[in-house]
Amino acid sequence: MDCNRMGGGAAGRPLRKGTMAGRKVAVAGIMVGALALGGCSGWGFGPNGGEAGDSPAESGLGKFFRGTFAAPKQLDTSNMQPITQCPPVSVRFGQQTYLVGAKGAINNPQDVRYQVSLTDTARECTAAGDNVQIKVGGAGRVLSGPKGGGGTVTFPVKYQVADSAGKMLYSKTFKVSATVDPTIGAVAWAYVDDGIVVPARTDLQIFVGFDVPAQKIPAAQMTPPSQDDSPDGGF
Repeated sequence: MDCNRMGGGAAGRPLRKGTMAGRKVAVAGIMVGALALGGCSGWGFGPNGGEAGDSPAESGLGKFFRGTFAAPKQLDTSNMQPITQCPPVSVRFGQQTYLVGAKGAINNPQDVRYQVSLTDTARECTAAGDNVQIKVGGAGRVLSGPKGGGGTVTFPVKYQVADSAGKMLYSKTFKVSATVDPTIGAVAWAYVDDGIVVPARTDLQIFVGFDVPAQKIPAAQMTPPSQDDSPDGGF
């Protein structure tokens, strides 16, 4: 196509004004002319979108969609972290409640001084070579029992990571403390274990729970305090 010889009607014939056929041919001529001008102006709406050897981002069409004629920016992939699959968290059955007796042993509900509950868990994973570093948190609250009142209670919280075959890859128990205000009768607690490093696998399972022996009094027999201002056990 000769870019210097543009214009004229269909087949070089003048169009008569006021006719539908003339208007249709005129519109078609404008569209063809626009496309021809696009090819002549270097916009590159062809198969390669520009000069031979141009990358898609550097082609005329690529510059049009990027909204700039500046050279495309190269992303620095050195600071990008790989996508890490974070294992699910579960609380083992029977390890969501910890009871503290007034004199150690608990023979009936009236012996309970504090009931500690685990209500929330959270985790965060980061790739570390062939390993995965896991940060796991547990949270809940402490309720005063019949022998309760104010004071500090200490309870064991266990964090574990196992594979699908049940092999334990990590297990550690922490002593966590919380102080109960006698005027409220309840307090929230939270603890995070950020020292877990295990081989990166797709069949891992995280467990959080209290490291408890067999306890006779189920949590359902405990009555929470009636104060309206008792804190919620969020994490």
